[in-house]
Amino acid sequence: MTLRKLVEARSKRRRWSYILCAAVALWFAILSAALQDDLRGLIPYLCVVAVCLVQFFHPTLIAWFLLTAAFAAYTLIAGAKFQGPISEFAVFLLCGGLPTLALLCSWPKPSGEPEKVTPDKV
Repeated sequence: MTLRKLVEARSKRRRWSYILCAAVALWFAILSAALQDDLRGLIPYLCVVAVCLVQFFHPTLIAWFLLTAAFAAYTLIAGAKFQGPISEFAVFLLCGGLPTLALLCSWPKPSGEPEKVTPDKV
């Protein structure tokens, strides 16, 4: 796979998932700023929000992969470090799991790819 394929514009049909990811990252940014009383804690989350916004307007395969890997890694780490009440565990697991699932369901297809015709669309 060439670098050109990784950065070429993709179809914008399923870009709703990037808004979900940006909302989750923004929520973590607000939590981080509130708990640490330091704006430097916002930087990683705001970078994720920026990538989500760029991906919303200009979807690429490489940014999709980076976002999917980041949210999947968070989900795995949150699942491995179970502590505290089950309700908090479920909330933080879903905060990573739902965006990961949404990103996996919204694989960025090439822009010029024709839509598949199925028997119910004929």
